[in-house]
Amino acid sequence: MNTKIITITLVIVAIALFIGCESTEQVVDHSTDNQVVNGSEDGCKKFYNLAMNYQRSRLWAEAAEFYQKAISCSTDYIDAYIAFGKMYEELDSTSAAEQVWIDMQTNNPEAIESYTHYGAFLAEQGRYDESEQAFLKAHEICPDNPTPILGLADVLTQQEKFDQARPYLEQALAFTEDEDKIIAIKQRLAKCAVGMGDPSYAATLLEDILIRYPDRLEIHEWLVEAYKSMNDWTKALEHMDIVATEDPTLENTMKYGALLAQAGRSSEAISTFRKAISMGGGLSAYKQVIGLLQRSGQTSLAMQFAEEALASYSSDSYLNLVVGNKYYAMAVDAYNNSDWDGAINYCDMAIGYYSNASSGSYVGQAQEKLNSAQQLREAARLKKIY
Repeated sequence: MNTKIITITLVIVAIALFIGCESTEQVVDHSTDNQVVNGSEDGCKKFYNLAMNYQRSRLWAEAAEFYQKAISCSTDYIDAYIAFGKMYEELDSTSAAEQVWIDMQTNNPEAIESYTHYGAFLAEQGRYDESEQAFLKAHEICPDNPTPILGLADVLTQQEKFDQARPYLEQALAFTEDEDKIIAIKQRLAKCAVGMGDPSYAATLLEDILIRYPDRLEIHEWLVEAYKSMNDWTKALEHMDIVATEDPTLENTMKYGALLAQAGRSSEAISTFRKAISMGGGLSAYKQVIGLLQRSGQTSLAMQFAEEALASYSSDSYLNLVVGNKYYAMAVDAYNNSDWDGAINYCDMAIGYYSNASSGSYVGQAQEKLNSAQQLREAARLKKIY
C-alpha cells in the first residue's frame, strides 16, 4: 500500500468531544424569532438563530451581521463563532474566516474548540506548522480528550510524518471506547504503519476492522495494498476478487488484471484484461495486456493484441512501435534465410509502422528502429541484385 492509497481528511469538527473536558458548545433553539432582547442570553441566541436563518437563505451579509451581533452580545458564544467561521470557509473567504478563529481564541483561550477549529483551518491552508501548534495547545488544555490528538495526528499524516503521528493515534485509541471511533483510529494507524514500512501491522489492523464491517470495500482495497507490500499474492488476490466482484467497474477490473499479472497468473490476467477491453477499457487495457504478454514471452499473442488495437488506435506511437518490431523481426529472419524479397517486404511494413511511431512519445526508439529497418532493406536489395 503506498502512502497515497488511504486518504485521511481532517475530522476535527466532525468528531464529538466525547471524553475528558466537557465541550463548551451550546445547544440552542433554532426557531425563528425576530424579537431580540439586547444583552440577555435569550437575545444572544435569537441573534444566532437569525444569522442561521439568513445563512440558510444564502443572505450572507445579513448572516454575517447577526453572527457578529451574537458574539458581541456574548463573547463566549462558541456555537456562534464556529458557525460564523465555517460560513466564511464555505464562501472561500479565508481571511475573514481566520479572523473569526483568532477572535474566538482571544475571547475563549481555555476552550479547546478555539484551537481545534483553527488548527483544522490552518491545515486546509497548508500551514502545517501553525496547525500543529494549535492542536498541541488544545491537547495541553485537555490532555485526555482525543479530538486534539486526532487532529494533530492527521496533520502529521498529511505531511507523511508517520513516525510522529503513530504515537498520538495510539494515545487516542487508549482514550476511546466508542467502537466506530476506534475503527476510524485504526484506519489512521494502518496508514501510518504502511508509511513506516510495517504492512504486517497495517494488515492486522485492517483485518480487525473487517470483522465488524465485512462489506466495506475500501478496507479490502487497503488490504490488497498491504498484502502486495508483503508479497502475499494469495491474500492480495483474495481481497481484490471481493472488490472486483462487488464493484465490477472498469477501474477495478483493470486493477484486478494488473494484480494477476504481478502474481504471475498470466492466463487469468489476459482474460481479465480482455474483459476490461470489452467494458470499454480501450487503449489502456490493450497496452496492459500487450506488455504482460511481452514480459511473459508470448510475443506472437502480444502482436495479435497490438494489431487488433491498431484498428481502433492507428496513430498511437506505442502500438506502431510494437507492430513495427514484429515485422522487423520477420525481416531479419527472411534476410538470414536469404529470402531477399521477403526481407524487403517486411522491412517496408516495419518502416511504415516506425514512421507512424516517430511522431509520438516513442520518437527516439522509433527513429533508431527506422534507421535499422532502412539499412536492412538496402542490404537485402543489394543482395537481390548481386
